[in-house]
Amino acid sequence: MKLNKVYLSVKIVVVVTLLLLNNCSSGSKPKKIVYVIDTSNDRIISFSNFSGTTFSSSFGSAGSGVGQFSLPLDLEIFGGKIYILDSANHRLVRMDNMSGDGWTTLGTFGSGVGQFNSPTGLHIDSLGLIYIADRLNHRIVRMNDITGAGWGSIGSIGSGVFQFNSPSDIVTNTNYLYAADGGNDRVVRMNLDGATGWFTSGSTGSSTNQYNEPLGIDLDSSGRIYIADFFNSRIVRIDNIIGDGFVSVNGLGQPRNVHIGPSNQIYTSAYNAGQKVFRFDDMIKSNLVEFGESGTGDGQFTNPASVFVIKK
Repeated sequence: MKLNKVYLSVKIVVVVTLLLLNNCSSGSKPKKIVYVIDTSNDRIISFSNFSGTTFSSSFGSAGSGVGQFSLPLDLEIFGGKIYILDSANHRLVRMDNMSGDGWTTLGTFGSGVGQFNSPTGLHIDSLGLIYIADRLNHRIVRMNDITGAGWGSIGSIGSGVFQFNSPSDIVTNTNYLYAADGGNDRVVRMNLDGATGWFTSGSTGSSTNQYNEPLGIDLDSSGRIYIADFFNSRIVRIDNIIGDGFVSVNGLGQPRNVHIGPSNQIYTSAYNAGQKVFRFDDMIKSNLVEFGESGTGDGQFTNPASVFVIKK
């Protein structure tokens, strides 16, 4: 009788364990959702992996009204909402989902508070603060939220301290703000107060620690810096702002943006050549996967500018 009870107990434990393992391996594993700014098609794309040839969803058309874009260039997901830089409409857009619900905008053309001139780079930090590279106003803008509350800016045109020439993208960590200063062919680092700690790296060229229109920037979990070096047709990684550990990867068209995903995988897109988005594991392009072709239909892009990935 005791042996039967022991056998029954062991059997129940084994069955429950197998059920738990099965649930963990199927259904509960988060999937990665990939969002792409399809710039010249004036739309936002999302899909769940790189193995298919079709999109999960697509939203947007050309124009300046609700649900419309004019040369969108960057996006971020924060708090479950989608934020898009609608560059030629000189505005920031926020929507609740890929149906465009909750459509909200901030911005008009100009150089004052609540105004932009062809903004190109967007970053939202862990506190929800919004940073925008206001490209043709040659400044970095920070605000508390989509209302524009807490608006502040840093920068003027030039190549000196706290000056930019068409800054294109920004990213922050707990200590610093980093910017791709496209027209000055350099990477900038400053303290988060925007008033101290200015340091730059880079000069014009195609060699080590040189850039030709750096347009995108991101950080991995170790704090290494990734740069989309547009006219040099490469992604660059450096260990720090000094430029130590400079390494680059080519063969990806002209990358306008670089995004480091949840597992430190590298995502980018071929803006002017190839019309594809790419994912790879490291700076030797291990496990390279590509998706897309030229066009306006399903599974097609025309100048994809930005990639952003979340786990869901």
